[in-house]
Amino acid sequence: MLFSGHVLYIGEVSLMGQLKIVDGPTKQELKDALFEGDYLHRQPVQFTVYDSPQGSRRKCFIDSVERQIGGNEEWQFAGEVEISKHGGSLCKVKGVFSTATRQGLLIFDLE
Repeated sequence: MLFSGHVLYIGEVSLMGQLKIVDGPTKQELKDALFEGDYLHRQPVQFTVYDSPQGSRRKCFIDSVERQIGGNEEWQFAGEVEISKHGGSLCKVKGVFSTATRQGLLIFDLE
């Protein structure tokens, strides 16, 4: 299933509860996003999400990363993602991501 959960409308953008990540950062890019800069000057990572047939690239600012139990390349993360392809407003997200396959899931915090 590609989308699930509730729909949130922000301006002309609608967000579903989840988006599939079809391409994402390398392990080094994920590390850099977490450790480089400060809160005002964070380094984003780019996720390609399947929100249309061609997909779109979204910037995500990582706040925390945790290794999934039993996974060497499997991660849980939290942060903020740009809700528009053109930048602007941020929405809190959690996610799971594999740096081996570079795929995963963005889960929007709609509360």
